[in-house]
Amino acid sequence: MQIVGLCRFSYPCLSGGFQITHESYEERVQYLYEEKRLAERLFTLEHITLPGIRNQIDTDFVFVILIGTSLPEHITEKILSLTEDIPHAVVLAFEPMQYRQAMAQVFEHVLDKSHDWSIQFRLDDDDAVSVDFIKIKRLRRNANMVAPIYRETGKMAIDFNRGLVFELTKNGLKTARVQRPYWTPAFAIAITKALNKNVMNFPHHVAFKHMPTITRHDSDMYLRGISNHNDSHFGRGLPERLELDDETRATLETRFSIDVDKLEAELKMLKG
Repeated sequence: MQIVGLCRFSYPCLSGGFQITHESYEERVQYLYEEKRLAERLFTLEHITLPGIRNQIDTDFVFVILIGTSLPEHITEKILSLTEDIPHAVVLAFEPMQYRQAMAQVFEHVLDKSHDWSIQFRLDDDDAVSVDFIKIKRLRRNANMVAPIYRETGKMAIDFNRGLVFELTKNGLKTARVQRPYWTPAFAIAITKALNKNVMNFPHHVAFKHMPTITRHDSDMYLRGISNHNDSHFGRGLPERLELDDETRATLETRFSIDVDKLEAELKMLKG
């Protein structure tokens, strides 16, 4: 069974893929490529998302970063530089196309057709998963435990519902611990290639309407960013984000492989 993760880095599809709507493709590109927004998304990709991907205990998976061919060249070069030491990371640059067409082509490009089944997950460019997310005790073990169910149904969601939300502020990184079901990070789908579908075909928050699900709550498994650029309104009703205490700092460093001192030093420059 192959494991594949996908991160869309400001990929400007022609239509679909975003809850925030725009009047035209040009307007969408202008929004996605706005200088300040790109700088913040690149910051979270570097300091939040990629450390956990780079330092997974089990590296037998593929992590795809999808970008547009129109992405400013210096941003593309930075992403390639950030991923050159991650052999399981692949950067794909696509021309603009319809959302579902683009997602299908991503998986067509990276799925090993010798596998009848895959486990697929998605991350936003300000999300992260813990360093043991792929590990046999996590995704692989849980998939093996429920194999009779997903083999009968053709698909099944595996959801880890404990983690942290964070904000980047001029006063530093602020976080809160949360437990929420069917959030994007640390959520995956075991799926047969016979269905000819991928994880992006199924809205994560209503996965239970489309397939059996298993939910685990035993560890902090994800980070999820809150900012003005969020495409959804999940930030409403969440706990107050607080400055880092020793326990949270240790969690970020050990569970997510984040260099907190470096992050906060560069965050000061980002926020001016």
